[in-house]
Amino acid sequence: MNKPSIKPIVLCLALALPLTSLADERESLESLRNTTLNLIQALVQQGVLSKEKAEEIVRQASSPAPASGPATDAAASAAGGAGGAAAGAAEAPAGKDVPKSVRVPYVPEFVKRELKDQVKAELLAQAKAERWVDAARLPEWLDRFSFSGDVTLRFEDDTFRPPCDTTGATSNSTSCNVPAVLYNQLVGTNLNNTTVNRQLLRLRATEGAEIRVNDHTTAEFRLSTGNLSNPVTNFQTLGASFGRPAIGLNQASIRYEPLDWLRLQGGRFTNPFLGTDLLWYDRLGFDGAYVQGHPRVSDALELFGTLGAFPLQDFEPTATSSVKSKWLYGSQVGGRWKIADATALKFGLGYYDFTHVEGVVNDATGNNNLNGNSAPLFTQKGNTLFNINQLNGGAPVYALASKFRELDLTSQLDLAQFNPVHVLWTVDVARNLGFDANEINARAGGGTASLPLAVLDPRYGGLIRPRVNAWGSRLTVGSPTIHRAGEWQGYMGYKYVERDAVLDAFNDPDFHLGGTDAKGWLAGGSLGIDRDTWLTLKYFSAQAIDGLPLSIDVLQADFNTRF
Repeated sequence: MNKPSIKPIVLCLALALPLTSLADERESLESLRNTTLNLIQALVQQGVLSKEKAEEIVRQASSPAPASGPATDAAASAAGGAGGAAAGAAEAPAGKDVPKSVRVPYVPEFVKRELKDQVKAELLAQAKAERWVDAARLPEWLDRFSFSGDVTLRFEDDTFRPPCDTTGATSNSTSCNVPAVLYNQLVGTNLNNTTVNRQLLRLRATEGAEIRVNDHTTAEFRLSTGNLSNPVTNFQTLGASFGRPAIGLNQASIRYEPLDWLRLQGGRFTNPFLGTDLLWYDRLGFDGAYVQGHPRVSDALELFGTLGAFPLQDFEPTATSSVKSKWLYGSQVGGRWKIADATALKFGLGYYDFTHVEGVVNDATGNNNLNGNSAPLFTQKGNTLFNINQLNGGAPVYALASKFRELDLTSQLDLAQFNPVHVLWTVDVARNLGFDANEINARAGGGTASLPLAVLDPRYGGLIRPRVNAWGSRLTVGSPTIHRAGEWQGYMGYKYVERDAVLDAFNDPDFHLGGTDAKGWLAGGSLGIDRDTWLTLKYFSAQAIDGLPLSIDVLQADFNTRF
């Protein structure tokens, strides 16, 4: 809200003073003083005036009027006075009525002091009661900090199909699920449960700050709850005999923006690419560095380009090393096109090269090198795995069979002509260009013995079946984000993610409880119940595409707040 000018208020006081008469001068002045104090106090309470402005009003009202100037001349003309009336009479044209003289009563100094002291005392009392902050006494560095966070309490219900018998274990059925033990044996995963329904109470909390170091440099820092070895969830499942949730470093980075259209960032940060949870969980943290440019071509078109390098798993080089450190090299080009006043299209074409993530067969000691083996640090489920510990007869150790080089196209159409209601249509399509069945067969030891039977297909000469495509679509109606009570949002979508289409470690952990080889529907909605406080209900119904029978329905009810 714009603050009113002080001068009009002072002028009103000057115009009001002449209305008092000489007979009841003291009584009128006291009444005027009380009225003025009440007016100032009301303006402060309504937020129209700050306490500093209120004190300035009192000071100007209690100061002698300047000798000249446009403002004082206007006040003198309005208020009159002995000298002013005489001058007006001398300058008045002949035949015109001369304005009557108006006397300006003298305001005693003790009244001025009482007025100022009373206003000051009342403002200080109000400031103390309402815990006003004196900005002049705050340290300068505090203005450069911006704090934020969020807390979500979730109830989750995971529903599984009843267990299949062994005769139907390899058939694609939606009426039953393969028991976890058999599923793990046939596919090479390490699932604990595939058949028993489960209810969970979960908690997520994050808190962090942005520190503006200078005009071009910003430091980011954020902590969050969650399993420290799981990159795709910040939720902590409650129920550990009141044990405290784990807290980890979710973000810590330096962002440098030397130009309005250029950004460089390094450390640990949020996903810098335009995309959906088809490839990337929306709260996945990226380690590494990237450079991003977003020049504006015209009022209707802004382009962007992103290029980055992100370490995934580090191996120290040795003389006998046969496995290399794993990296992700990502690039994307795209833009935002304002088609009309209320219609905009965002789009991005990305290429992501996951280097050295495929498995390498262990030697007779059980290692690829002196540092260990090429098994991934984290997987969900779905990607084709093979046993890399086949030479020494030890327990199976599973690693990725395929290479992953992702080509991804993302687009989002925003229709805002119903503002504040928006209609968002998002489409994401991905394909793994790194899949090669013959190469996988050779990598697995020159045969299919180490590959899971569930992924082999006679149509491809007994080799692994290529399942490398993924796509998803979502229609969202309502407010893009929920900030106030009454704001709402609803969505519905469909996803189809084949086994080796994307790396299963980093995508949505809720749909089919994470991973690939899944298809199905998703729907949800949110409703604001107060400022930055809202409720969310989400439902996912998914089943395996062509792998072992595994159908999972997930219901989530969230109570969210941000600050």
